[in-house]
Amino acid sequence: MYIRNGALVIFSKDKRSGENKRNRLKSLRLIWFVTLVILGAAPVLIINHIVYATSTANEVQSRIARIQNQWMIVANQVSKSGYVDNPQNEVIDAELEQMARLQDGRVIVVNKSFRTIKDTYGIDSGKYNISEAVLQCFSGEQKVNYRPGDRYLDFAQPIYGADNVEVVGVMLLSSSTSSLDELAGKLKVRMHLLEFIEFVIIVILSAVLSHWMVRPFKRIAASLNHAT
Repeated sequence: MYIRNGALVIFSKDKRSGENKRNRLKSLRLIWFVTLVILGAAPVLIINHIVYATSTANEVQSRIARIQNQWMIVANQVSKSGYVDNPQNEVIDAELEQMARLQDGRVIVVNKSFRTIKDTYGIDSGKYNISEAVLQCFSGEQKVNYRPGDRYLDFAQPIYGADNVEVVGVMLLSSSTSSLDELAGKLKVRMHLLEFIEFVIIVILSAVLSHWMVRPFKRIAASLNHAT
């Protein structure tokens, strides 16, 4: 009777020991799994956000370059037509109105007396404009102003006289960034979809690898069980 009870006690101890080893292996596998998911997901998230920021910045720079080229062409036409001295030129008026429509924004022309001679919104016509951008343009500087989150890209272009030396006026353009915001939204949706797919792949690979990495420990535990 004692021997049988002793055998039962030994068997009970062996069973508890086996369960403890299996629990430790499960814990080890879970640790490996979580570690692999973190190590896999962190670089992917960082790289995706860098790609998103770079793509958005490149699109903004490309948009700025395109508008600047168009704006300089219009400025040359304004300069050659003598529009600053004769703002009743219907052809140039139509060009400025069309530019404002194409950019979904606003065009303002200021003469050398700092008076607004053209405003496609019709709000500031006849008023004086002594803003920082206007003053810098009269010094011969081109200005582009954009901050992420702003609703408009702002351009300031000097208008040169017949000698191409004297600045006789300034052209201001505000171009809507709604198309840029729309593009950024589409890129963000695609990025989140890509991140979800990548995360699913990382989880599957981490589960497989964590199972494979625990196998040597299982063999060691099995060997120890046979030895005892």
